[in-house]
Amino acid sequence: MTDTPEEKYASIQQTVWGDEDTFEIDGYVDTGKLTQAEAERIQDLCDAFDGEKFDRQNHTQKKQYFEPDKRKDKSYSTLWGWMYRLSRMGRDLKNADFTMDTLIEADTTDLNDLMERGYYKAEVPNCNGMSKGTIRTYQFALRIFYRYHSDLGVDPEQIAIYSEDDDSSVDPDDMLTRDKIERLKDAADHPRDKMILTLLLYTGMRSNALRTLRVKDVKHLNDENKTGRYRFNPSVDHGLKGADDRNGWRPLLLAEGAVRQWVNNYHPARGDDDFEECYGESRRKPRALARG
Repeated sequence: MTDTPEEKYASIQQTVWGDEDTFEIDGYVDTGKLTQAEAERIQDLCDAFDGEKFDRQNHTQKKQYFEPDKRKDKSYSTLWGWMYRLSRMGRDLKNADFTMDTLIEADTTDLNDLMERGYYKAEVPNCNGMSKGTIRTYQFALRIFYRYHSDLGVDPEQIAIYSEDDDSSVDPDDMLTRDKIERLKDAADHPRDKMILTLLLYTGMRSNALRTLRVKDVKHLNDENKTGRYRFNPSVDHGLKGADDRNGWRPLLLAEGAVRQWVNNYHPARGDDDFEECYGESRRKPRALARG
C-alpha cells in the first residue's frame, strides 16, 4: 500500500490506465470497466489542477467556469479523491440497470439516481450502501467534473448535494450502556470473540471490514514505543460504506490488547515461520485476522 499522497495518486492512475511501461497490469480501461473516453475526461480534469503539469494552456479556457479562488492547483490527495470517486461512478453506472452506462452519456437524472438509489439505497451490485455524508463527496466530484467538461451538457447545479443535516443523528436509546458493554464482554468466552467484539466496539469497524481484515493489516502490536494500528484491506473495493476512501493506518484504541492476545497466543497460524504479517511483508497467502 502506498503512503504519500503523490504515490497514492500515481497508484490510482495505474489502476485506471494499467501499467503503461510493462503492460503487466491491466487497468479499468483495459478490462472495459471504464471507457477510454471516460478515463481521458477524468485524467484531463486532474491534469488541469496538477501543478506538476507544465503544458496546461488548453485547460485555461475550461477553468473559466470556476470561481477565481477555485482555479488554483490542488493537492495530490484531492486529485486522488477526484480520480477514485469519478472512476468508481463510471464503473457503477455500467452495473446499475436504471442509468445510462457512462459518465459521457449520463444526464442529471442518471447521476442523482446513482447517488440515491445506487449508493444510499444500495441498489448497485456489490455496494452495501453509503452514508449521505460520504455520498456528498461523490456529488461534489460530479459537479466539478461537469463544470469542467461543460460540453457534456450536464448542468452541475442540477446534481443534488445532500445537506450536512441529512445524516440522521444517533438515538441515545440505541447506544450501549457501560453495563451492557461489560455484559457483552463477559459473554464472549473465547479470545477470538473478545477480539471481534472489541474491534467493533472501539474502532467502529463495520462487519464487512472486519470479515476482510488480514493479519498483515495490523501492525506495531508488540512494539512498546508505538501504538497498535490497523488499516482496511486495500484489496476490497466495495462494501465499506466509503471508509475505504480514507484508507490508511488507524489506531486500534482499546481493542489493541484483545487483538494482541489473539494474534500472539491463539491465532491458529501463529506457529508458521512466516507469521510476521503484522510486522513485515508476507511471503505466503495472507491470513484472515479472525480465522479460527
